[in-house]
Amino acid sequence: MHVHGASFYSCLLWLEKKIKIPFYKKLNQFDNFGKRVVTLHNCFPAFTKDKYLTRAYNSYIDSFPNIICVDKHIFDYVSHYCSINLLNRNIWFIPNSVDTEIFSSICDKKNGSFTVGFAGRMAPTVDYRLINEIIDKAPPNMQFKLAVSGDTSLLRDKQNVEINCNVGQNEMPNFYSKLSILINPILHKAISRVTLESMACGVPVMMYNYTKRSPHFTELNGIEIDDNANNVLNKIHEFRKRTYRRQTMGKNARSVIETYYSNTVILPKIEKIYYEMMNEKSISANNKFLTSARKAGKGKAVISI
Repeated sequence: MHVHGASFYSCLLWLEKKIKIPFYKKLNQFDNFGKRVVTLHNCFPAFTKDKYLTRAYNSYIDSFPNIICVDKHIFDYVSHYCSINLLNRNIWFIPNSVDTEIFSSICDKKNGSFTVGFAGRMAPTVDYRLINEIIDKAPPNMQFKLAVSGDTSLLRDKQNVEINCNVGQNEMPNFYSKLSILINPILHKAISRVTLESMACGVPVMMYNYTKRSPHFTELNGIEIDDNANNVLNKIHEFRKRTYRRQTMGKNARSVIETYYSNTVILPKIEKIYYEMMNEKSISANNKFLTSARKAGKGKAVISI
């Protein structure tokens, strides 16, 4: 099972409380499914105080003995939750991957054009306030291309801004190919698929300077920013002037994805987990580590790949 969104589960829990019939727990019981693994793509408790949402999220940790986390902050949350609740779980940190043949490297534009991009959902996890401030304060000759889903009225619509709604996944490589740099101001520690896809296309990304986001996101392949629009614009202007840096940073970004996040690197790790579960090996390659972790009294088994 893969868990992405959560509003549906939050609504179910809210309804359960209102009608006083505990049906959600029965809906979310997976004990009869035998071998099972859940992949968590978000960490909702990290950016919401909604108790229903947190309970819904934690129910997956309670229900699945094998848990794959696509970001380090998800891995840390699940590990801590299992530790304090004495849950014996196999937990892996395996990041999202990118098809580097579809999302391929591009050459730096030679016609002098410079375009700032953004791609993502208009959700509480995105600081679209910063995007709007940058658009408002940017010079008229700076072009913006946005690929968004959700309420586009939250974004500035000006002459130098192109808003593309609900762009298909197969169209995203072409979208990235038109960008010089991408701003991805997400408000949590995830690296995000958008960042990985953009870097795979040789387009550097600007992200908030949260610590421990990823050891592979550095000033050599991307730009860390704060939430001050003027500071961000200054970095964009500096980046725009230095053509060689743009080319080098783009190549470095592509190299990082090929080395650490490509399908050829990530998918075999997931396949190994599935294969060993299907063949009743109980993840034999890690049995020694699992046993020592349990004997240590941590209440969990943690595997970081």
